[in-house]
Amino acid sequence: MKDKDPFLMLIPTLILLFLNINLSYGSRTRDRMYQDITGTGCFRRMNGTHQFGCSSDRRGSTGVVYFIENPSDITNLIKEGTASSYIPILSLEKLTKETVNLLRGSNKISGLVVYKLNETEITEYSHEDTCPNRNFALEGTCDTDWNSPGTNLLNYDFEYPLFLLTNNTELEEVRTCFNTFNNVSLNRHYELSLCSLELNFFMYAVIDTPTCLRRSAPRFNFNTHRVCDPIGSVNIWSSLFPIGNSTINFGNTTHTVNVRSDMKQIVLASRLDATSLFFGKVPGAVNPVTNAVTLLYTSYLLKQMLPQYKDYDKNVLFIFFTGESYDYSGSQRFLYDMEEKQFPMVSDLNPNETALNIFPSNISLFIELNQLGLSESLNTFMQEENTELRNFLTLLKKYAKDININEYNGHIPPASFQTFLKIILIWLEL
Repeated sequence: MKDKDPFLMLIPTLILLFLNINLSYGSRTRDRMYQDITGTGCFRRMNGTHQFGCSSDRRGSTGVVYFIENPSDITNLIKEGTASSYIPILSLEKLTKETVNLLRGSNKISGLVVYKLNETEITEYSHEDTCPNRNFALEGTCDTDWNSPGTNLLNYDFEYPLFLLTNNTELEEVRTCFNTFNNVSLNRHYELSLCSLELNFFMYAVIDTPTCLRRSAPRFNFNTHRVCDPIGSVNIWSSLFPIGNSTINFGNTTHTVNVRSDMKQIVLASRLDATSLFFGKVPGAVNPVTNAVTLLYTSYLLKQMLPQYKDYDKNVLFIFFTGESYDYSGSQRFLYDMEEKQFPMVSDLNPNETALNIFPSNISLFIELNQLGLSESLNTFMQEENTELRNFLTLLKKYAKDININEYNGHIPPASFQTFLKIILIWLEL
């Protein structure tokens, strides 16, 4: 028995040695065949009835690389391409509705890659609709193309994965691979070894929001991961003066504030969110950032000018709405809480503060800040003129003499205020 022990001990050692050799050889072979590149994927979103966005196959989507320089290249690829599947590569400004419509429905397209060179400046481009949140706009709003460069690709349901490539070095490596192996007649592709891409960005979410949330419920899903998560965050609000009777400490003194029951509210609002077709790439975020800076500084100046409440008949509510890119979900929730007598919530108040509910009817003036970053002038939009709005604009022009202020009456652009205006119009109809 002792003679057999060493032999028995050697068996695991030999197996491990062979396994290590095979794994090392496999790794080197993969490195010779594949090269990883970094990109930003288009993700999938849903609403109550549809799905939008992109997803790869579960094991990745593979296709032959083909660079698109003009629209005719797409037509030639679809008609004459002889490889089993292709992944076209084109510059970001060429990603238009017309391009996507040419590619949709073709079983030869398994993915799409767009690129933007660092030195390339695109003067205007948008994945949004020409009238954002079209289905939740007031009647007549979308008679105007408020976002004229809009492609509405944000609301497309792509049949393949879509990636954005911004690394110049990696892009040139892919182009070199294409020129070396693929830049030949499309009729010969079926007989050649070609340079290909594999895109991995699989999304479990499908169909619509109710279906996806139901599949994520524990009684339907025995896995630990969720199929999808709701889009949302929190609205942030504050006020210039207390919104209820309260006791406030100023240094060593204590002041009791009794707020008028008939106090009206001036709302100064802005949005906090932006969206994009590609995950984490949101150039439109300059809009909420500039709006937020303006709103915060305005609140600071007002507090410096009016440090204490002195039986004023108006208060100012500062509100940041979150989720406005998706059907005004932030402002809709805020308005819902008002109508359900849940604003302000008890948890929002200080322990020594009591407040009456604030309703939409308590709002005397609604001012929304939007698109302040790149404007050379200030454009003001009013649904219809009244005395309070006219007084506000008169004061604005008086104290902002160095700013060119343009007035527009009638339809207002897509904005959170439309959520509140719908309720006001319903009251007027009743």
